[in-house]
Amino acid sequence: MNQFDPVIVEMVSKYSNTGRIELCTNTVTGVFQMAVFLKLPELPTLCVGFMLGSVNLTSCIPFWKLAEFYNVQPLRIYLRTFISNSLNDVMKTTDFLELEVEHVKRLLSDVRLKYSEAPQRYEMVYLAVMHWIRYKVIERRWYIGRLLRLIRPEEISAQFLNEVILDNKLMTENDAAKKWLWNNFNVRFNRRRN
Repeated sequence: MNQFDPVIVEMVSKYSNTGRIELCTNTVTGVFQMAVFLKLPELPTLCVGFMLGSVNLTSCIPFWKLAEFYNVQPLRIYLRTFISNSLNDVMKTTDFLELEVEHVKRLLSDVRLKYSEAPQRYEMVYLAVMHWIRYKVIERRWYIGRLLRLIRPEEISAQFLNEVILDNKLMTENDAAKKWLWNNFNVRFNRRRN
């Protein structure tokens, strides 16, 4: 139990004695994890109910990571919709920008499918990918090729291609990105001659 914050341990201990707990967005994930660890039957359900009622731009990524790890389907489904509808704002949060590449792939794979009503959802996914890469461009630029696979080229408008994608140095100077552009849009780049 040393892996749990003392505040969480105290909250769960009080719950075990009284059957009551006051959850907040800062403690609910820790309480959920400890309740699962201790195999407390009702507390994880209370935590999920609380999370469903308190999802916002600040909490959606930590809640999504928990729902992914523990395979909490009702929460995952709700968060897919929330994140899809709020992706323009979510992609600017520190929690999104600090995700590991595999989490970005899973999150944007969920978002890019039928959960979003937005007509330019793949353009929004492209923007999220670039936003994430630019946050730590030196170490993340190598992921461009892998992350571009999340985008359906047929859903990218000619205007977006010309005004946004082709105006992005990361896309025009990275070999994997250039290959993606060539394969999907027949965009060719002149090779530099020495």
